[in-house]
Amino acid sequence: MDADGATNTADGLKKAKEVFSSSEKWADVNQTDGRKKMVVFLTDGVPTTHSDYSDTVAINAVTHASDIKRDYEADIYSLGIFDAAGSNGKLSGASIAKINKFMTDVASDASKYMTADSIESLYNIFNSITENMPNSVTATITDVIDSRFELTDKQKDTFAKRSDVRVTYNDDGTTTVTWTDTTVNSKTGNTPGWHETIEIKAKDDFIGGNMIPTNGPTSGITVGENTKLFPQPSVNVKLLTPDIGDKEITYYKGDEIESSKFSGELLGTYKMTELDGETAVGIPQLTKDQLAELKNGGTVEVPYSYTNSSSDIEGKFVYMYRNTKYEAEGTKVNSLENHTATKVGQDVEEYKLTVTFVPKVVAERKDMLKDTAVLEPDANTSISGAVVTDASVTGTYKVHVLALWAIVKQSTSADSAGNRPMLSGAKFELLKDSKVCYTGKSNSDGFVEWYKGEKEVSLSEMVKDTYTLRETSAPAGYAKSEVQWTIEIADTSVTIKDANGNKISAISLTNNTTGKTYDAYVYENTPVYALPSTGGTGIFLYMIGGMLLMGAAAWILYKNKRREVLKR
Repeated sequence: MDADGATNTADGLKKAKEVFSSSEKWADVNQTDGRKKMVVFLTDGVPTTHSDYSDTVAINAVTHASDIKRDYEADIYSLGIFDAAGSNGKLSGASIAKINKFMTDVASDASKYMTADSIESLYNIFNSITENMPNSVTATITDVIDSRFELTDKQKDTFAKRSDVRVTYNDDGTTTVTWTDTTVNSKTGNTPGWHETIEIKAKDDFIGGNMIPTNGPTSGITVGENTKLFPQPSVNVKLLTPDIGDKEITYYKGDEIESSKFSGELLGTYKMTELDGETAVGIPQLTKDQLAELKNGGTVEVPYSYTNSSSDIEGKFVYMYRNTKYEAEGTKVNSLENHTATKVGQDVEEYKLTVTFVPKVVAERKDMLKDTAVLEPDANTSISGAVVTDASVTGTYKVHVLALWAIVKQSTSADSAGNRPMLSGAKFELLKDSKVCYTGKSNSDGFVEWYKGEKEVSLSEMVKDTYTLRETSAPAGYAKSEVQWTIEIADTSVTIKDANGNKISAISLTNNTTGKTYDAYVYENTPVYALPSTGGTGIFLYMIGGMLLMGAAAWILYKNKRREVLKR
């Protein structure tokens, strides 16, 4: 058949009828028994012999089409690609209504007459025709479930009872569901020739995000050696719940506040809890450089990808560490560096670590996945899930500073100047429920130094609790005191009471060993004899007097004995 400037539609349909009537030509198209016969009548113009509409050509074309439909039970789709009608409403001398009647008469029915005005519409029409071809094929269908999802327990049980389905759990976290030697019928209207509903859920340890594909890129249907890949639908996955803890610490005035450690301690409490409400999800670990930047007050951003792919990033973690007390006071001086505690009180310093998970929005994910077959989430949120937004939590680290306190040992006896000496060598115990927790010994300045076993402990290392203080050994020359005190060591204060529950007042006293000033609580001892005044003669006069009296007594006794001898 040659093209000579006319649109001889009758000749084309005649050739189609000859294919059906000739056994040789029928074999050439590899026709298989049971497959539906179809003709696609495609024309780019009205039936003509030259340039105008030809009734003769049109009648002959309809006659050949009727023969094909009647004798060979074939379906005919008529597809027209026409120019626009002229100002008189006609195309090649024929009205639009006349042309439409011709095309409808050729087709098996009105629904099989279609027109196209662009390449895209033509493509869609051929897809529609192909999908509605009434035939069946034997195929292998493969559905690769994305590694961020898994089959529900119910679905696993259902598949386990079926012999036509094979489920494979892959090392990369994906799950492959395979239907082998499956009969796939042709689509009828909007009803697919084969379909299967699979229940899946997001994995417990997936943090979540927008536009997450449910299927892998290798999902598809294979017939013989030909494979047609499935599109990859996507959904928005609700974020897991973030959580972070609060901390507090107490220092004593003059101690070094190790604020550089606080960010790491707060970071250690951050977690995102899995759907079971108990298990913590692993989150990206900060590098040494990132930790250093965070400690210095910088903002650190760490991308998150469940699949560890730079081309499939779901969002990012944003970390911010601040000293809010300094910011409130309008200065950044030593805001995050270690420094000496100089201000006494509760909540004298406050540090905050804010961790925010920022999911990529749909537009960002769409751009990132533009070279894939991943589809944008359905507009119906009941199908695709609501778009997820930022999830942020803040942990607070509070710093309390106590005044230094100490137990000091002092004599009840004063010298002539009114000074009462500080006593060394006294031994103490701090007990909790009759159990010895710490032992103490007064040094040369009278300050009691505390020990846990053999190790000396600082005040800040002592466990906050309520203890009973008692003396176990007095300094040499002093009687052991039976006085017991109750010492309450809290986060923000130290309270010492006597046996009657009365608070004991402290005095300000400098420890010559440490050079620090303490709130000192004086625990007294009484000497077993009166102490001499500083610089006085003390007991020496009494000793000399006693010796003289003893000498005089000895001399008198000697004289008396001598007289007795002379008398004899």
